[in-house]
Amino acid sequence: MALAVKIRKEKAEEARRKLIGFNLFDSEYKILINGDYVLLPVSGKPEGFKVVDIPLQKRNKRKSFKDRLGEILTENEISQVRTSFDLIGNIAIVEIPPDLEK
Repeated sequence: MALAVKIRKEKAEEARRKLIGFNLFDSEYKILINGDYVLLPVSGKPEGFKVVDIPLQKRNKRKSFKDRLGEILTENEISQVRTSFDLIGNIAIVEIPPDLEK
């Protein structure tokens, strides 16, 4: 369950911007559209908004380059890898130091 501001569609974008400005918009969850209403996930109970407690889907968190490397390398090995890389579509081109070639 998560807290969400329930607001009419036509006012949703304005409300979303205000919530972001107040640092109350919770980007960990997906926005839900329900009929004429939009449910904007929030991290608190902002004044002047109708807040409901509903089940919301979490966003898929993308792993960083270093997180992905952590799946196959140790911390020491990761520190030797250059952090720059080139992307070609979904493929990352990474220069591997000679010490890490296996």
